Amino acid sequence: MDAGVVVDDQCIKEFKAFHSKDSKWRCILFTVNDKGDRVEVAKQVEKGGNADTWDGFLSSVVEADFSDKGCWAVYNLEMTKEDQGVERQISKLVFLHWVPSKTKPRAKMLMSSTKQSLFSKFNCSMVNIEGTSLGDIAEKNILDKLKSSL
Repeated sequence: MDAGVVVDDQCIKEFKAFHSKDSKWRCILFTVNDKGDRVEVAKQVEKGGNADTWDGFLSSVVEADFSDKGCWAVYNLEMTKEDQGVERQISKLVFLHWVPSKTKPRAKMLMSSTKQSLFSKFNCSMVNIEGTSLGDIAEKNILDKLKSSL
């Protein structure tokens, strides 16, 4: 189902900059504007700060207070994976669909119906995570999911 919400060109531009090798961003947050007709960049968080950890990233999402309308985030997660006794650093892009349980019903509908449109505009491989509570997206759960997909 398509709710007629347009993905702003700035979202795609900022994602391409984020996805580049020399990006200064750790994550980008997107949300539907107050009119309910456009997906916009809501916040960008630089590397080197609190958001360099998954828990710090979640704090950025919670502090931005999207509890009434939800948000999407693209996060560059760096982790260590052991492979045949050898540890290696890997980086995975995570696409978070964050719709807290107290999100307004209309916003939930807009978020759900627009998610695939936004995701497809980025045209790259990302791990897709959905959450309605912080427990859903706790670091251990995310790392377990990521490691099993590698």
